[in-house]
Amino acid sequence: MIEKRYTPKEVYMVKIDRGEDLLKTVTAFVEEKNITSGYVNIMGLSQNAKFAYYNIETKIYEELARDDRYFEIVQCTGNVSIKDGKPFPHLHIAFGDRNGKIFGGHLLVGTIVEIGEVVIQTFDGEPMIREFDDWYKLTPWKK
Repeated sequence: MIEKRYTPKEVYMVKIDRGEDLLKTVTAFVEEKNITSGYVNIMGLSQNAKFAYYNIETKIYEELARDDRYFEIVQCTGNVSIKDGKPFPHLHIAFGDRNGKIFGGHLLVGTIVEIGEVVIQTFDGEPMIREFDDWYKLTPWKK
C-alpha cells in the first residue's frame, strides 16, 4: 500500500464552456494553476461520450465512444498527481443516456461538453508520482 497524508488547501469551482473538450480543459487548468495534488469532481451535460475500459488481460485501454447526442455527466471523479513531470488529472466518468442507462470508464480526450461544472479540491503535501509499471503496463503511483 502507498499512503500519503495531505492537508486541504484551495477549492476551485470552474464552469466549462459549451463546445470545450472536458479532459483537455481540466488538464490545461491544473497545469496553469500548477495543481500537483487534488481531488476532482465534475457534473454536466456532454454532446458525446469518449471513454476507455482497461482490459487487464491484454494490458491495453479499449477506446469506446457514443455519439447519440447528449448525455448527462452523472459523475466524473478522480485525482491530480504528477506524470512525466507535469500535473495529471486521472478521471473516471459515468454517463447517462435518455433511457436511463449508465455507462462509462476512463475519460478520454474527445468528450465535448454542453456544460461542465468542475470542483477541484487542492491538497498541500508531497504529490503522488505516477511511473510506468511493467506488469500493468500503466502508470500507477510510485512506491
